[in-house]
Amino acid sequence: MKINSITPLFIVNNIQKSIDFYKDILGFTFIMGIDDDKELYLEYQKEVELGFAIVQNSNFQIMFQAKTNIAIDLNQTFDTDKKIDNNLIYIEIEGFDKYYEDIKDKVKIVNEPRNTFYGMKEFFIRDNNDNIICFAEKLI
Repeated sequence: MKINSITPLFIVNNIQKSIDFYKDILGFTFIMGIDDDKELYLEYQKEVELGFAIVQNSNFQIMFQAKTNIAIDLNQTFDTDKKIDNNLIYIEIEGFDKYYEDIKDKVKIVNEPRNTFYGMKEFFIRDNNDNIICFAEKLI
């Protein structure tokens, strides 16, 4: 088996709020979205309620799927009133210090920047869905 890529899919209550957070605060670009009627959108239209969307920064993509939409896809029942379980993703970046300065006042910081024993500089935030995101850069 050869893995070509791994893309996280976050199950969210509100895709538009997730897109806005990742676009406006974290610097991602909207790639595509699909509404519940399976209509494809290649440009972000805030007024359109999407069931699925992809955002991207460089070669890294994140998918969002509405809890109600994925319930249909998987033929599973999800309690839409319950809090979504947290996920954690680790994103290696370049330009760590500038990026931290650019977003630190716009996000919930979990851990301030730190140097690790394994040679990385890291900081952790929470996104608008309470997922934990670590941004890291090699020290060497």
